[in-house]
Amino acid sequence: GYPSYDLAEAKKLVQQYEATHGQPLEFTYTAGDDPSDRAEAQLLSSMMTEAGMKVSITSLPQAQLIAHVVTGDYQVSIWRNFGMPDPDADTVWWRSESILPKGGVSLNTARYKDAQIDQAIDDALAATTPDQRQKAYEQVAQRINQAVPYIWLGRVVWNLAANERVNGIYPAANGSIQTLGEKSWMGDL
Repeated sequence: GYPSYDLAEAKKLVQQYEATHGQPLEFTYTAGDDPSDRAEAQLLSSMMTEAGMKVSITSLPQAQLIAHVVTGDYQVSIWRNFGMPDPDADTVWWRSESILPKGGVSLNTARYKDAQIDQAIDDALAATTPDQRQKAYEQVAQRINQAVPYIWLGRVVWNLAANERVNGIYPAANGSIQTLGEKSWMGDL
């Protein structure tokens, strides 16, 4: 149920926003200060501008970018998350209880509250069969895709490279392919 690309509809929604609010749809896109993030921000900004939005770009070092996002000090930001092979580990990012008032550190970075998502997460975590768990996580995905608190516009490709002499890069203790994700389990390097 995730929406597909539709420039004509985007232009119409921008015009609707401007008519309702009496001002342009204008915001700052906060990105990392590395070349890849800046290039992605410029590309996405040009696409948003084509739809009629007015976008400024601010580039920050990653540590500052993270601080701005988790404290709610942003309008639109590049963000990467939800990369775990098992969604149980990602539920903290979607729960309403993970939201703190602006200025406090919130793991639910979109600050999106949805009681049905919370209930579906509870159901998934309490499921006694794989089918129950699958259906509960499908409900989470459907709710997120309907509300669109996250807009998937890019993809981060992670890489672990090491000489054969490097030891300590092992699969995660839970048996997942964790070393292929955004975090490595390093042992006794």
